[in-house]
Amino acid sequence: MHLFESKDSTIVFFSELQDYDDLEIIAQRFVVELNAKIIKKLNGPYSRVWELEIGNEKFQLIADESYGSSLKALSESSRKKIKELMPIFVNFIQ
Repeated sequence: MHLFESKDSTIVFFSELQDYDDLEIIAQRFVVELNAKIIKKLNGPYSRVWELEIGNEKFQLIADESYGSSLKALSESSRKKIKELMPIFVNFIQ
């Protein structure tokens, strides 16, 4: 797992979860461990993008056959939240 930050985005890449079907596994962990709510599901043939809400912050949970799984912050405040959650991710993303 590693954190990518740029001027415009903050993304956590989950190298432990690599394929299309992993999104359901990781989404369930977010629901159980962080009380996340799944707001929207977009499932394509090679990638999936689900929108999650964790404590009033919105994120995109992405699983892509070529790029793996990641969590992307969707606002400035969710960029801060994603960094706060990193130690928690380590405990349940393996």
